[in-house]
Amino acid sequence: MTKTGYDAPAAMGGLTRLVQTSLNVQRPTYAIDARCFEDVWRWGLEVTSVRDKTFGEKWGYVRDNITVEPLLAGLIIPSVISRFAMGNLNLDKACRVNLQYNDVICDALVQKSSNNFTEYEKKVQELISSIDIWKGVIQTALPCLLIMFLGAWSDRTGKRKIIILLPIYGELLTSINNLVNVYFFYEIPVEVTVFLETLFFSLTGGWVTMFLGVFSYISDITTEESRTFRVGMVNFCMTAGLPIGMALSGFLVRSMGYYALFSMTACMFTLVLMYGTLCLLEPDQWLKEKGYPPVSF
Repeated sequence: MTKTGYDAPAAMGGLTRLVQTSLNVQRPTYAIDARCFEDVWRWGLEVTSVRDKTFGEKWGYVRDNITVEPLLAGLIIPSVISRFAMGNLNLDKACRVNLQYNDVICDALVQKSSNNFTEYEKKVQELISSIDIWKGVIQTALPCLLIMFLGAWSDRTGKRKIIILLPIYGELLTSINNLVNVYFFYEIPVEVTVFLETLFFSLTGGWVTMFLGVFSYISDITTEESRTFRVGMVNFCMTAGLPIGMALSGFLVRSMGYYALFSMTACMFTLVLMYGTLCLLEPDQWLKEKGYPPVSF
């Protein structure tokens, strides 16, 4: 200790500790900065690689990742067209076959220009309404019973494809049945026409089974990061299919007639079935082809 109270060794020791403390504080800062720089550099490379892809490569990526979306749109659009046409056909049959009104009255009812035939229109609508009551029961009860067994079987085996394709088979059979009902227009009453139309659709699960299979398939093949987007795309196909089918149905019924329209819907369902049978893979096969780990059931 000097006279001024200054201790040189103690001062040097304090200076040393101060330098060490400063170095210890700054080392992690430099390490963090380095890691951040490395992450930004890698991100820049990834963005550059995506931007460098050609249009053909981007289209190939989209094509390789399309799975159930065409099936959903291919089911809903012709199905809506067929439903509106069947509404006209059932009205026509109820008027001409069941109630046996003349052509002038029935043509006016079908063409929605029945201002002078309100009493006849009321009787036709009463008949159609009574049929729609048990039609709605069949359309909802049978699919609800069916999906309980199909859902459990699908979860146990991991098979989703048959659940997706089964309603399309039903729609194809319905279109063929509609052609038969048009051919035997005066021989088959409207009750039998509606029952057969509803039967094939309901026994194969209808739209409820289709949606069950589609959303289960999407959840199997997507990651948590991409699942919301893929589910959104499926909902877009479903939502867009409804107005498209409704917009086309009235024009097609007037311009094509029953034979051409139901033949067209049958061809559309056949094409969709061919795509689903030949191109759609089961979730475990799709994941294996893409190099992803399989889904455990």
